[in-house]
Amino acid sequence: MRGQVFYLRLFRFAASSFFALTLLALALLPAGVHAEDADASNYHGVDFTIAHPAGWKTSSSDSGSHVSGSLSAEGPCDHLILSWIRDPGMDPGDILDQIEKAYDSEEVKVLSSERGEIRMKEQTAKTLNLAYEFNGYRSVKLFAVWNSSRSDRLFLASFSSCNDSDNGNLALFEELAASFVDLGNRDLTKLGPKPLDGAWPQVLGDLLSSYHYKEIRTLPGRTVHVKVGFELSPQNGTYVLDSQEELWTDPPEMAAARAGAVAQILQQAGYEARLVQRGGEIAVAVLDPSKKWQQVSINPASPERMVGVLANGTWEALMYSDGEDLAEDNGIVEGFDLDKLIQKDCEPSRYVELKALAETNQSWLDGLREVLESYDYDKYYEENVFDCSNTAQICWSVLRQKGYDARLMMSYKGHPLDPHMWVGLRYPYESNGYVAVETANTDEKKRLVHLGRVVTDAAYFKGIMYNSSAQFSRMHPEEGMRLRPRI
Repeated sequence: MRGQVFYLRLFRFAASSFFALTLLALALLPAGVHAEDADASNYHGVDFTIAHPAGWKTSSSDSGSHVSGSLSAEGPCDHLILSWIRDPGMDPGDILDQIEKAYDSEEVKVLSSERGEIRMKEQTAKTLNLAYEFNGYRSVKLFAVWNSSRSDRLFLASFSSCNDSDNGNLALFEELAASFVDLGNRDLTKLGPKPLDGAWPQVLGDLLSSYHYKEIRTLPGRTVHVKVGFELSPQNGTYVLDSQEELWTDPPEMAAARAGAVAQILQQAGYEARLVQRGGEIAVAVLDPSKKWQQVSINPASPERMVGVLANGTWEALMYSDGEDLAEDNGIVEGFDLDKLIQKDCEPSRYVELKALAETNQSWLDGLREVLESYDYDKYYEENVFDCSNTAQICWSVLRQKGYDARLMMSYKGHPLDPHMWVGLRYPYESNGYVAVETANTDEKKRLVHLGRVVTDAAYFKGIMYNSSAQFSRMHPEEGMRLRPRI
């Protein structure tokens, strides 16, 4: 009499965080090859290995690959199934929660469940010991779930046995798990920590803020699917209950497309950029001036006004030289069109070291000072209310209306004037010559006086330059005034 197979509905759940642990697996052998006919410890087809009892037969799914697949290892009375997928960034305990729910729905009932852990060579797996009933028949199933940072995969192992010894089954399962080794034949690249000083982080952030995503929403959480099938097989005049799980995740197409687009923007701007992935997160790595890789998150809180943000922290990730390799490792078949994903809003800022003038035309300088001294504010200087960012943009607007080639200048962390903003004027009688204007001038009562004053301190001749208030406001809306000079 043939066994009866029953399948329950799918269970889907989202992942948002990422982890870096490794655990149990088996050396993958081609379908139909027996372990006793091959040296499992030397088989590196999917970069992991495990020791198992002599005589056990192992076979892999036809789709078995580094990215996803399953392996069956079967003894006379015991059956181990191992599945792996690209790490979706979900805690193994959450996956066990959903597996338990799948065993406690419709015609299936959980009789008892017990959680635990298995210490492995390099990390810990979370486990579930489950007794369940289906159609009047009972069985026990053991599960272990873990993340492996070495290969950025998540593994699900399930174990069943016709042996009635609960302690013996658990001991065997733990012994199998303890022998697992993730070979991790992929290069991991260290990212971070984020540089705190210098103009580089600010200029990079401005470049990322000069574009926005046309589909203005944050990235969706990764989705993991679980399907459980149950089988009643005739044996010795009765039926034996067994089950099998299937685990998969949807390809992160949107994240991969965004990362590829941001990497392309950075490369076009002269940066050295790569794609990286770890624990459900795809990002861009960019090389900083000290030759350290920094992470650019492509999931900013405000995708309507920026395409990425320089992230902080230190972590390791798999690095890809191009988008095709990353797409292949995630089961993604469609490419992306940069113009359909991203829109450019303005030119980015730039770091400059301006040429200070030894001498200037006195008539021109007197005319500039007359303009600066002919305006007064009816305001007091107050930090974060009306301060140098306001006075600099107002001064810039007035000077542009008067025909001066004015630019906004901003300091950065580590700059002698930080935090500060002022105006730089191109000198019309000498190529690349500039004059600096301090705009936040106050009396003893903090009352702002005049539009500005000419300064010669060397600190005013290096900084981050913005062409207009509208450009600055687009990248720094919290400080911007979006002034448009009318000549």
